[in-house]
Amino acid sequence: MFRNGASERLRSTASCATWSSPCGIHRWRWPGDQRDGNGVLHAKLLVVDGHRALVGSANLTSKALAHNLEVGAVIDDPDLAWALEDHLRQLMATGVLQPSE
Repeated sequence: MFRNGASERLRSTASCATWSSPCGIHRWRWPGDQRDGNGVLHAKLLVVDGHRALVGSANLTSKALAHNLEVGAVIDDPDLAWALEDHLRQLMATGVLQPSE
């Protein structure tokens, strides 16, 4: 999630053979105590190289891929991808989103 050649780099992990911990991917969560009322988050957002984004509902599990009807949209617009990434970074910086353990 870094824009146009930023010097930051994602650190890969030693254990990255499964979907639960793929190399170089960091997952964030919206903790229950940060939500108003009964709010839930089911959407997933992936920003690639600051140019493209994927917004969708799919869980990457065998059961979900075999039995659920999911939807996703590819956004091929660098300005919109950057705006989405910037919004996520603001949520991370303010503690609304927290790293998954």
